[in-house]
Amino acid sequence: MLTWFILNFISGSIPWSFILGKLISNKDIRHFGDKNPGVANLWKATGWKIGTIGLIFDISKAAIPVYLTINYLKLTNIEFILISIAPILGHAFSPFLKFNGGKSLAASGGVWISISGGILVPIIIISLIIFHSLQKNHAWTIILTMLCILIFYLLTNFDYNIISIWTINIILLIYKHRNELIKPIIFRKRTNIFKGI
Repeated sequence: MLTWFILNFISGSIPWSFILGKLISNKDIRHFGDKNPGVANLWKATGWKIGTIGLIFDISKAAIPVYLTINYLKLTNIEFILISIAPILGHAFSPFLKFNGGKSLAASGGVWISISGGILVPIIIISLIIFHSLQKNHAWTIILTMLCILIFYLLTNFDYNIISIWTINIILLIYKHRNELIKPIIFRKRTNIFKGI
């Protein structure tokens, strides 16, 4: 199991957004936005086309190894938890970037997509759109979306393993977004999310 944990961790730690920024645009994305090597800053540095590629890569580096290991290996409960959280930890503390990785947003999304078998995709997308439309704090958008994931499992398929993964994930996200989360939520004066309904 240790081998698979390490492989999942390494997969998650590959800084695709940073690599794409360097290879395609010769830009260090850590000089943009909030200075972290994540896909949001790749988007800001290079535009939506390369940013979208980076998003797909960052989601896949977590989704693919987690899907393969949880579906094709016989795992104990603790192994399931560790295997699932490994790529998120890898993204957050990438050894390729001196353990100063991204904020684990895309990697977290990839893990939850695999764990849910894709069921959470529309829930995640809709939650992100709604919370982003209602208020301006990006970090709170992420935390509130994570709460929607928790509510989904509490209502449909309560499982201590899932709750354990969610708890570790939310703690890590709060830590990575701690500077933004201390800022107050600023609601948007106007939202068009329900326009025409």
